[in-house]
Amino acid sequence: MRKNFEPGAATPKERINVLKILHKNKIKTYAHIGPIMPYFTDLPKMFSVLNNIVDEIWLESLNTTDANWRGVTLKIQRDIFR
Repeated sequence: MRKNFEPGAATPKERINVLKILHKNKIKTYAHIGPIMPYFTDLPKMFSVLNNIVDEIWLESLNTTDANWRGVTLKIQRDIFR
């Protein structure tokens, strides 16, 4: 899913490794999870991974207004379920 919505962005593993390094060096960190996509976003797993390596977790719900939802739906249909 990351490749479709955030091409060129760091992988989750790379992001987690950086958070671990920062936290180990006593640099305050946070994780922003968003948008939360029902059936795709595994919050319990994310919380488990982020536990003890971030100081805060910020959550953002999926904006399901008409135009945005159509765009997300088309992207999922075209790029994920092809």
